[in-house]
Amino acid sequence: DPIAWRKNLPEETKAKIKQFFMTYGKSGDDIEKAKQILADLQWAPFRDSSNDQLLPIRQLSLFKDRRKVAADEKLSESEKADKLKVIDAQLAELDKRMAALSK
Repeated sequence: DPIAWRKNLPEETKAKIKQFFMTYGKSGDDIEKAKQILADLQWAPFRDSSNDQLLPIRQLSLFKDRRKVAADEKLSESEKADKLKVIDAQLAELDKRMAALSK
């Protein structure tokens, strides 16, 4: 389960939060207690992550936007083409990023 924070949090606060999660159940005086708390939640110690885990969600959102634009009868064909070109470029960038991560 991801833990997320606002981007506008101070870097010092982000570092403290990350330090807590990255060490909880892995180090410290009460490792066994922490592991039991995590187990009771059906969790394991936390692993480092990034916003890259959200790439599939962004991709789904763009697919939805693309379908909506393609079906919009109020747009002219050139407007549709322009909007679809932008969405397709965004999808291509996501594909590149996802491919790079899977290597």
